[in-house]
Amino acid sequence: VSWARDVYKRQVDECELRHVDEMERFTVSLEDKFDKQRIETEATRRAQEDGVMMGELRDQLKTMQREMIHAAQAELRIALGQKHTEDTAQLSLIVEEMAAEKNAEITVRNERVTELEKMVEALTSRSPSSRRVSQTRLKS
Repeated sequence: VSWARDVYKRQVDECELRHVDEMERFTVSLEDKFDKQRIETEATRRAQEDGVMMGELRDQLKTMQREMIHAAQAELRIALGQKHTEDTAQLSLIVEEMAAEKNAEITVRNERVTELEKMVEALTSRSPSSRRVSQTRLKS
């Protein structure tokens, strides 16, 4: 009888061990499933947050691009205005230089004409016949 009790007790113990093993495996399996579900839920939540954040970042980027374009256009307008002013100033200087050169040429010519007139006058005052010749030359 003690032998049968030992066999029975051994079978019960083995059955309990198998049951405990099965329960542990089942518990681990459930924990794994819950962990996977939690991870998936967390990943989904993060993906949604990232999507929202990406949308916000995209909007901010578009706004920044528009602002940068407007700033660049304003800078370009200013630079073009400055360039136009510089070009106008340079052209004014060139025109002034050309006018000064032409005035100097005219002054030299006028002085030469005055000298020639004086020479003609001096020559014509000496003799009456040379006066007629000089006046004829002046007319032509």
